[in-house]
Amino acid sequence: MNHIERQWKTFAQACFGGEDSLPKQQRIDIKRTFFAGVAALIRLTVESDPNQSEEDLLSEIQVELLTFNEDVKAGRA
Repeated sequence: MNHIERQWKTFAQACFGGEDSLPKQQRIDIKRTFFAGVAALIRLTVESDPNQSEEDLLSEIQVELLTFNEDVKAGRA
């Protein structure tokens, strides 16, 4: 199995009880969005400022993800 596909299945299981529990079109849309997110993360790392360390970039991304998670919990996102 591919790496991203394995993460997709873990995500779908944790969030929806498995990808088979979603209606077909919703499953397609969410899976496309999930894969696009992975592609965006790769672009962020490849196109990052060459003067910024990888550790700093990943720390900034982690802070942004944690902030988004808090917004989700609070109903703001």
